[in-house]
Amino acid sequence: MMIGRTVARRAAPLGATTARGQRHYSFYPPPEPFSSQSTRASEPPTPPPPPPPSSLSTFGASPQLLSKFLARNPTGLTLRSLLSLGGEPGSPPPTEKLLRSARFTAHELPIRLARRVDQYRSLPFIVGSNPYIAKIARLYASSFDSLASLGEITSTAENEEFTRKLEEMVALHSENVPTLSRGFIECQKYMPSAAITHFLDGAIHSRIGIRLIAEQHLALTHAHATGSSTNAHSVGIIDTQVNAADLIDACAAFVGDLCESTLGIKPAMVLEGDRSATFVGVSSHLSYCMTELLKNSYRATVERHLRLYGSSSDRPLPPITISLALSPTHLSIRIRDQGGGIHPRNLPHIFNYTFTTAGSSGEDGEAGGMKEDDDEGGPYAMQQVGGVVGPGGQEGLGALSSGGDVGLSSGMGTLAGLGYGLPMSRIYAEHGRGSLDIVSLYGHGCDTFIKVRANPLDQQ
Repeated sequence: MMIGRTVARRAAPLGATTARGQRHYSFYPPPEPFSSQSTRASEPPTPPPPPPPSSLSTFGASPQLLSKFLARNPTGLTLRSLLSLGGEPGSPPPTEKLLRSARFTAHELPIRLARRVDQYRSLPFIVGSNPYIAKIARLYASSFDSLASLGEITSTAENEEFTRKLEEMVALHSENVPTLSRGFIECQKYMPSAAITHFLDGAIHSRIGIRLIAEQHLALTHAHATGSSTNAHSVGIIDTQVNAADLIDACAAFVGDLCESTLGIKPAMVLEGDRSATFVGVSSHLSYCMTELLKNSYRATVERHLRLYGSSSDRPLPPITISLALSPTHLSIRIRDQGGGIHPRNLPHIFNYTFTTAGSSGEDGEAGGMKEDDDEGGPYAMQQVGGVVGPGGQEGLGALSSGGDVGLSSGMGTLAGLGYGLPMSRIYAEHGRGSLDIVSLYGHGCDTFIKVRANPLDQQ
């Protein structure tokens, strides 16, 4: 009987009640769901799919839309492809090309905006939570949602609605760079300098592409509506015959007046070489580069002269010499100054964001001193975030001079201060597949070389 009860007890089903009223649990053999032949004990159960990101982690963008567009790759952007959507230089685009440009823009911008939102999601939490940085991330998320939900553009009426959204987006993002600069100045202790530079290189490079696509289509739409182009050589914002000498003259005049209003005197500018040289491109990009580089050279030249000879000296300032050369493939520009060169300790950092010695003082009380024991020397200490709208119509990046004693400012704008001038100039140059290089002769001056493609239509 004991054996029978033992056998019965072993055979009792899971959870059955025995004769004594006690509930019995048996764990072997296992219950049916675990002993099924379709699942083996050696194989772990398949985890459930991860939930989609919440709108909180995407700065307000739709998580489903964001995932959809992140799976797409952006189209390679070239001046050749943009020109092919705009018709003949000097003429408004026909309706068919305008709608092609609208469809390309509406397809391309959400993909690029989605990648920017995803880039901000990759930041450390404490950095992404900074109010300035989070503000820009939310702007990108809002712009993405606005454009990603649009349908295909098939008529000029739909294009008009689309361009209204584009104009709003461009206006909302006009101060992105100075806002970001404030945020990363506050977050420098939370991210390594190399990580900040890597993030901002990608963010600004992408911003240039987004603005180029948006502003090109806006310019084409305006030309189609008015029946006239910007000038006889332009296709949207792309000029097929930019005269480099005229552009440099305008930049030098602007920077010279800014230097004189800030420091009291200015050096002369000598332009030599091929004054008839032209190139195909967006003139505001080269104008931005030239303005920032000339600010460096003008300030360094004046400060070194005042330090060596004093403000009462009749000795003339050495000029800034700019040389132009045109080859079959590139337009080359050299800026030569006698501002003392870059201190060897500063040279590795000149393309780092927020690196600047503007406003700092050496042992003699002068900013950017060039004495051998002065660690702050060199003209390229005077980088800054962009200043005011300069010649050539470059985008209005806020000077931030109202934020305290940062930089060297005057009533015209800021001459130096926040460390974005050189790295942004290099990105503008490289965005058009050109280059920017600096050669320093410490104790004498610097040669800065800019190369831009002369005619992208002649090259693949």
